[in-house]
Amino acid sequence: MSSHAPRPTCFLIYSMITAWCDMIVVTTSRSPSQRTRSFVKELVAVIPGAHRFTRGKYTISELGYVASRIGAGYVWVVYEKRGNPSAIKVYSVDVLSPSMLLEHRLVLLHGVSLSRERGVPLIRIGCLSVDTSMCISDTCLSAGDVFIEAAGPSSSSCPGRVALHDKDKYTEARFMHGETETGPVIRIRGVRVLGDKD
Repeated sequence: MSSHAPRPTCFLIYSMITAWCDMIVVTTSRSPSQRTRSFVKELVAVIPGAHRFTRGKYTISELGYVASRIGAGYVWVVYEKRGNPSAIKVYSVDVLSPSMLLEHRLVLLHGVSLSRERGVPLIRIGCLSVDTSMCISDTCLSAGDVFIEAAGPSSSSCPGRVALHDKDKYTEARFMHGETETGPVIRIRGVRVLGDKD
């Protein structure tokens, strides 16, 4: 079973302001496809406290300043291959040096399915619980950790939920608002812990 990775420096220093770390910036690599932009839009809708940011010519260091200005603890950068989302690199923000984003995790994608492609509504979720009860693999549990870090604390009364379960070749994440499916279906083939591992 995987364990939670260390919280970013902002949480350790400003422990009285826990909401600081419960926000994330979601952006893309440069010149993203329309499908990748749509994926980011849907991610921001279903992850509470997520803010979409148009990358443009911003460097990774400049993204750190953007995140620190709005009080975000993480930056997610969505990469693509042949016009489709292929990976999410998660950076944590070091408030002592905002220009130094710390490589945190790399989420390798097997594929995504957008809400509009499945004909389901896109509902903005204000509170998200993470369900890993059907997880068997380390990949599934580690993917759950990524969502827990992004969404922050939740309660059983949250109307929003992301359920993770293992398939043959990947872990699948599905978002629900009450009894209604919403947002993207994310198929995850691996999660790697990067620079801030012990």
